[in-house]
Amino acid sequence: MREDIGFNMFGAMDEIIAEELKVDSQTYVKILEHKCTYNEGKFIIFSLLSNRQDKKDKAIKLFKSKLE
Repeated sequence: MREDIGFNMFGAMDEIIAEELKVDSQTYVKILEHKCTYNEGKFIIFSLLSNRQDKKDKAIKLFKSKLE
């Protein structure tokens, strides 16, 4: 069983990132906690908070791959 990596503690930031990913915050948290490695989750969060569109695009693609 996977250990909870605690991404849900970010609160309001979850809402902002979920909106960027075009999903609800519950789906966002569920994917990060159960389908992403710690490093993947960190990459998604920090990329979406960055000003680099290339990193945002990669993070969105990675996240969407976990939805399937």
